[in-house]
Amino acid sequence: MGRRTLTVVATDAVDGDMRPSEPLGHPSQIERQRALTGAEWTMVDEEHGVGVFDADAATPRSTADAGDLPTADVMVSSAIDTHLAIWAGDCAPVVLCGDEGTLVAVHAGWKGLAAGVLDVAVGLIVDRCDRVGAAVLGPCIGAECYEFGPAELRAVAAGVAGGGDPDAAVSAITAVTATGQHALDVPAAVAWALRRHHVELDTIRACTACDPRWFSHRARADVARHAVVAWTSTFADPHRKNGANDALSATSAPFFGREGR
Repeated sequence: MGRRTLTVVATDAVDGDMRPSEPLGHPSQIERQRALTGAEWTMVDEEHGVGVFDADAATPRSTADAGDLPTADVMVSSAIDTHLAIWAGDCAPVVLCGDEGTLVAVHAGWKGLAAGVLDVAVGLIVDRCDRVGAAVLGPCIGAECYEFGPAELRAVAAGVAGGGDPDAAVSAITAVTATGQHALDVPAAVAWALRRHHVELDTIRACTACDPRWFSHRARADVARHAVVAWTSTFADPHRKNGANDALSATSAPFFGREGR
């Protein structure tokens, strides 16, 4: 397989609500998707679980009725230029890309993390005889804003630890909020789960609760959601700067690019 470039774009509040619905009086969602990334997106109806949708086996579209979409929290594709989009408003949108071009997009809420959703995602790449070469975390809630109970912290720790030491995971993912309460550090939980698979995580570094550029269910009770969109191509994206971790704007969206095999 020839060289591919991974592109990851995060929309923000200026781009509007990216849930798979189409409010009356607004431009069609597909038109907005094409304006943002140049193509229509593949989306699923997310439910905070570990269900998988194989985008290569069917072609669901982001229609006005989310009920028409498959229910899943993980999408996988080996096809070039298939735009996988995760919509979120505090949960962790995670993108994994294999060295041979297998692309996985994950909606990782705390329940999904506790259920091992990232192990499922890595397994999809391995099952296609590929190896994770890049991992990107989009905007999600930061520990300073995410008060969390001890029982739920242990549940998440067990999920990200897999067969490893859950006590060590509890220590790694537990933080303190700005008001001094126990908190879940979502980026740390994602990184811990991936590190067991020898995968290092790149982040867009944004707290959805602190920063009004993003939508937040927990901080502002926002109904709307932003999206993280990822695709691979066989040529360098014209917006991409030199270097694997450059951030810039494609319209209003933070951008991550990485070249791989």
